[in-house]
Amino acid sequence: LPIWGWKKVFDERDKLIAQKANYIGIIGVFIFLAATAEFLTVITKIGSIKTPLIMSLVYLTCFVWILVSSIAALMQYSSGCKGERL
Repeated sequence: LPIWGWKKVFDERDKLIAQKANYIGIIGVFIFLAATAEFLTVITKIGSIKTPLIMSLVYLTCFVWILVSSIAALMQYSSGCKGERL
């Protein structure tokens, strides 16, 4: 059922773009987590990650996943059809 008048019509290209964007988002999150852990433990010389930082890291990781996935999807859509009629 459409929500608020929006039609949810996905073809194979849309599904493939969503799948690739999700995959790229997951890779981006792992890179982000590795860089954050490196920064928090080695560079700042804390030696461990404090509990409040872990909670902030969970929310920040979700934000990074959505951000990277959205950028990847937009880049895939923009590199596709360049104004040709389908």
